[in-house]
Amino acid sequence: MRRNSGDPISDATWETVAETIAGRPLPAVRRRRQQWRVVLVVLVMVALVGGVFVGVWSGPEIDLHVEQRGGLQGAVGAVLLVAAIVAWVAAIVWLLRRNTFPPLGNDPTSGFRARERQAIDRMARGVSARPAGRTDVLRAVAERRRRDTTLSVALAPGFLLLWSGNLLTTTWSAFTAIQAVALVFFAVVLALALRWRAQYRAFVERNPPRVEREPEPAG
Repeated sequence: MRRNSGDPISDATWETVAETIAGRPLPAVRRRRQQWRVVLVVLVMVALVGGVFVGVWSGPEIDLHVEQRGGLQGAVGAVLLVAAIVAWVAAIVWLLRRNTFPPLGNDPTSGFRARERQAIDRMARGVSARPAGRTDVLRAVAERRRRDTTLSVALAPGFLLLWSGNLLTTTWSAFTAIQAVALVFFAVVLALALRWRAQYRAFVERNPPRVEREPEPAG
């Protein structure tokens, strides 16, 4: 059942989002799916980073058809590789000190169809109209999404430094071409994360939490 003809999200979906925000645990199936997605992402990132460092320091020995660059360009690339590690360590310390690591479980829109997730996300960013009576739920979603984008904003610069450093330290090849694509990808991720973070923040600021009025004194 729809609340009104202009709302693309069903009442049942809104109720589920609100219950998740209120602290209701996710069903076991949805929780396991989230955990496996996190594990998969971590494994992919570890494999990518490990492959880069293997390619840089052991490429010629294992015949990856890459050669080390010398001179100023190679030195700058080596500095960028070290800076990538420093940037990740600094980002993790910053996230821990500010307690801004986003929670991994109970994503308010987890398990919904992609169309519904995208519609809710657009409302929470303030780029599409929101139905009446859903502001509090969308504000909570926007706050959660803002925390999620904080992680991307904090970690993406390290990847940009990593790919840039590797491109400078090795000669051009198919291996470095893949990393050039990865560099562009993470640049786009960082740009989108910054834009969406600003939109989530603006939505939260435009829609402060409701303050219950004190009852007027009798008489």
